[in-house]
Amino acid sequence: MNFEQLWTRLQTLLVKQVILCCTILSLSFAENGFCQEDNSGFDKNPFLLAINRPEGSRAYTYLHMLYSEIFRRLEIPFKLIYIPLKRGALEIDSGRFDGETSRIYAYGATHPNLIRVEEYLYSTDVSAYATNFSSESLSGWQSLKDTHYKVEYPRGVALSEINLKKIVAANKLSNIATAEQGLRRLLLNRIDIYIDDDLVVRPLLGGSEEFNNGEIHKIGTMDSVRLYMYIHQKNNQLEERFSKVIKKVRDEGLMDKYRKIVFGF
Repeated sequence: MNFEQLWTRLQTLLVKQVILCCTILSLSFAENGFCQEDNSGFDKNPFLLAINRPEGSRAYTYLHMLYSEIFRRLEIPFKLIYIPLKRGALEIDSGRFDGETSRIYAYGATHPNLIRVEEYLYSTDVSAYATNFSSESLSGWQSLKDTHYKVEYPRGVALSEINLKKIVAANKLSNIATAEQGLRRLLLNRIDIYIDDDLVVRPLLGGSEEFNNGEIHKIGTMDSVRLYMYIHQKNNQLEERFSKVIKKVRDEGLMDKYRKIVFGF
């Protein structure tokens, strides 16, 4: 073997070693989360996102529009699945779902398996509704203190549950599965006050034949809150990416644009 042949063979071996080293380094970076565009395997199995409002409702439509844009920009396929609030909390904590659409800031304190995406998604008012009260007769949770009203709220809504249990007697407080059930119980005088998200109740009062007769009206705002996306800790590497995209979508005015399209306000 002459010198030229030996040099050619050495070059070939060197190239193979470089390729092998690059492959090993690439795999190592991927395992340790250094791949910036890593979509965590969601190219085959979509990101399962739980929502606590039923399909067909305006709240569902609104959130579907928001998250469709968010996941489109991230190039991650996703699937929005309705599950009631109380059961949803258990399913998401267990890791069966990859995330949840909208919970309050404090929700994460009692759900250590979940990670809050630090950029808030949107703001909303939690309001009180009734039939036998003058308009705007309540303001804030404390306005219910030392009263004897029968109060109801959606089962699993942490904000209402935490605040109402502090100021409303247990025998005067109840929860219900859906807003429609709560509003029906108002009309039947089985409860005095129903408390829920404006984005859920207002469309029912304005667009449902069952509830748009003017009997039910808003009697006060209990709280104004920001709602956040939560993801299971197994997807912690996506939090920063979600935050950046959510902020960009909000800064572009799409949150308000979609709200006006879906709710009309």
